[in-house]
Amino acid sequence: ANNVVWVGQLPSDAGLTSAKVNTALQDFFGKYGAITRMNVYLNKGFAFVDMDSAESAQNALNAWPKDRHVLETSLQVKNLVVKTKKAGAAASGKKEGGGGASGGSGSGSGRRQRDRIKVEESVKRVNGEDVPVKSFRTAGGYGKSSNKKAQAS
Repeated sequence: ANNVVWVGQLPSDAGLTSAKVNTALQDFFGKYGAITRMNVYLNKGFAFVDMDSAESAQNALNAWPKDRHVLETSLQVKNLVVKTKKAGAAASGKKEGGGGASGGSGSGSGRRQRDRIKVEESVKRVNGEDVPVKSFRTAGGYGKSSNKKAQAS
């Protein structure tokens, strides 16, 4: 059983930010189960969403054909593809072409920043009740740290 969902064909030139993608993925996939981790790779056009169980991941995949407009509208993109990470069965019904090896683009850009989002769950007391709280933290990528302000707790 696989609990990792792959979201592909995120356009790298559509003005999307990691925060916007993170929020949209949380809103969409959070309806089908708890998200334990998200990795967003905007420069490569895809993201991984780790669900709490294979059942949650399957529920999201099963709902994709009728609910895809919700995520595509919030990101203002079309033709997203969602499938389980290893199984490779596209929920959109479209076949994915192989990426092949890139022999070097000659752009000289080198390695790009990779956005990794970590979901941290905690409980906060509100009006005498324990309320589950999820916080998202971006882990540093290649060479530059996104945790510019380190706070001691």
